[in-house]
Amino acid sequence: MSDRLRLFLLSFLLLYVELVLIRWTAANVLYLSYFTNFVLLGSFLGIGLGFWWADALAAAVIAIEILRDGVSDLRNSIAQLMNKRPTQVDTNEKDPVLDAVEDALKRLDWVRDVRVRLREDGDVLTGEAFIVPCDEADLLSRVARATEVACGVDWRLHDINVVPVRSLQKNGQDHARS
Repeated sequence: MSDRLRLFLLSFLLLYVELVLIRWTAANVLYLSYFTNFVLLGSFLGIGLGFWWADALAAAVIAIEILRDGVSDLRNSIAQLMNKRPTQVDTNEKDPVLDAVEDALKRLDWVRDVRVRLREDGDVLTGEAFIVPCDEADLLSRVARATEVACGVDWRLHDINVVPVRSLQKNGQDHARS
């Protein structure tokens, strides 16, 4: 067998195995399916230029991306298990529902001041609203109405406990921040 034919058959076999492995891996590894073209380009270009290690480099880049994504998902899962403060998904800033609940409760005519503390519990929000009433007349029905108002602000709000307090300050500490 001539050297040229042997080189052609070996190259064909190498590229065929590479293509089969990439397609099989992309079908069985979720994150790799987004990077198949990158792997193909890196592998073919690297092997074509004689860089036998290009395939391993492409695999290492993908592995690092998968690990980074896994660490990010782990952090998010732990934060949810610890009932973190609600944040927006794309910017990680404070979720505007916190301010919306405070504003809705402040608009009640019997509320002097309010602080809201919410937590994410999966895809729903739970928490407390500390309300300083102007007077204590008919407080039970007012608290029930305030709970309805708070839960009506956003579909994710469930189990909002409205707590009437005399003041939001206690020994120099804020009730809602402790």
